[in-house]
Order: sequence, then structure tokens, then C-alpha cells
Amino acid sequence: MSNLDLNIFLGKRIIIHTQTEIKIEGILRGFDQFMNIVIDHAVFYKNNTSEERGTSLIRCNQILTIEKYDEN
Repeated sequence: MSNLDLNIFLGKRIIIHTQTEIKIEGILRGFDQFMNIVIDHAVFYKNNTSEERGTSLIRCNQILTIEKYDEN
């Protein structure tokens, strides 16, 4: 996914899957040319537990996939 593709998700809820098997849900607030991502209202999920972390920076080298949150 290129940076141009991420523009359509700005201000929307996304899900990020990381290399450390953590799933992160939150609202995409920004990103840079390296695909470091800033999300608000971040909730981290791992091993059937969740932790709210507010605004978070996700480093590009940790990201496996990014998807739009499906509200259905």
C-alpha cells in the first residue's frame, strides 16, 4: 500500500496487524513518507487481552497489514 492509498483512510478507523502478533485499532491521524503511522484512540489486542493507549505511533518496520475497520 502506498502513501497515496492511505490518504483515503485519514480520519477513519483502521486495523493494523504487526509483526509481533498485536492487532491495533484506532483512527488514522497521520503518516509520513516511510509509513510510520499515528493513530488516535488506539486499542492494542494480544492474547485475548486489550489495552487502550490513546494516541500512538506505529513504526513502519512493525506493520504487516493495514485494513479499514468494518463496522458490520
